[in-house]
Amino acid sequence: MTPTEAAASLLAQLGKPAPKDVLSLPGGRNNRVWRVECGTEAFLLKSYFWSESDPRDRLGQEWAFLRFPSIHRLP
Repeated sequence: MTPTEAAASLLAQLGKPAPKDVLSLPGGRNNRVWRVECGTEAFLLKSYFWSESDPRDRLGQEWAFLRFPSIHRLP
């Protein structure tokens, strides 16, 4: 599935129109990131690296990192 197809599918699930533009963003080593423009809104689409020799749940790890500050308040 291409990034444009993935973006269109995800946007349809949200009741949004098809993307006007899907732009590849630079950087990243183990993932790819695109800016998805849809009407007056913009979204981020991210594809995580996966390999049978490295089956880590990269999305799960990223969510855990993002949730950490809200769960563990520092003094």
